[in-house]
Amino acid sequence: YEALSGKPAFGASGVAQVVHKVVFIEPEPLTHLPPAVWAGLQHALAKDPAQRTPDVATLMLELTGTPLAPVSRLTPSAPATPL
Repeated sequence: YEALSGKPAFGASGVAQVVHKVVFIEPEPLTHLPPAVWAGLQHALAKDPAQRTPDVATLMLELTGTPLAPVSRLTPSAPATPL
């Protein structure tokens, strides 16, 4: 949220106020985002953990419409040389 808006989703003057907002208040909509991106972000920030985006691959699919490319194991071609 902060990377896309420039401000924290739940800014407040103290820890108790931040915790209250995280638990009870929805973040301000980011109307400058495409609707699909905002929907994906809302899913990631859902209050109910069971309703949140389960992993980064799903989040990337929701935000971009494209699956995250699989990561292959990197095998070094030669042992590292100490500096």
